[in-house]
Amino acid sequence: ELRVYFRYSAHGRVTWKEIVLEECEPIPVREVTFACRQGRMPAGATLDYWAEWLDCAGQRKPDVVLLPETFDGVGPLDAVPEGGPSAAMLCAKGRQWNMYTCGTIYEKRGDLVYNTAPLFDRSGGLVGKYDKLLPYEQELDQGVSPGRELRVFETDFARVAVLTCFDSWFPETARKLARDGAEVILLPNAGYFQDLMPARAADNGVWIAASSLYHSAGVWETTGARAGELAASQTRESPSAILSVEMDCARGMLLATVDLSKQYSPHWKGGPMLSAPGARGARVTSLLPLETGRGFTV
Repeated sequence: ELRVYFRYSAHGRVTWKEIVLEECEPIPVREVTFACRQGRMPAGATLDYWAEWLDCAGQRKPDVVLLPETFDGVGPLDAVPEGGPSAAMLCAKGRQWNMYTCGTIYEKRGDLVYNTAPLFDRSGGLVGKYDKLLPYEQELDQGVSPGRELRVFETDFARVAVLTCFDSWFPETARKLARDGAEVILLPNAGYFQDLMPARAADNGVWIAASSLYHSAGVWETTGARAGELAASQTRESPSAILSVEMDCARGMLLATVDLSKQYSPHWKGGPMLSAPGARGARVTSLLPLETGRGFTV
């Protein structure tokens, strides 16, 4: 079904030429498993604790394992240089279990300290790093520098981006990442406002996976639905692309398997014409533009 609406132009006209519809192969399933963590490292524990936890996660064969923000308990004043023990552990466990790993650490580069999220691939190679763009006030007081850019990384299962904790309070961050091609946003955090996550996911048509020190872990699909929710919202009219959910409360581990090939909108009614926008900009049917060029720039 193709439609054109053209109004408010007394002398204008629209001409369509050479419209072609071609049958294509069905979109293949893209089954991906996230392993997310809730809860910080117990008092007195060392990195061996996280190594054991990652081993437990690896045995479940996830595609990506996300640890919380500053999971190792090292503060800004004790920030380590690049390639420190926490990053080395993420690298080694990714290689051992053939999975992507991510989490944030305070990293010192020269005279500056960043809240850095390295993303390692299945072979332990560094895909890239994201420096927290919007440090919390307490971090700024302790000398943490803000990052310089939002980044989208290519992986073998999706185009992946990272937002860290306070970054998620601002709608511009997720919106820019989605416009830059992100399909999945990883959200390592100490604490976050979970009620914002359905909007961040549905507004931008992205998947969000969150791991937290103080709040529960979560995975949200593009409709805003949360993996494992007890009752679906009565205002959401869409199928689900969440295939399975498992919560290991003893280990604080959430495992969610999803189909990334299905990117439903919150009111998916069989196709885009009658569906809620979900990741599309406001369509131009208003007389005045909703945005005038002001936006989130980095």
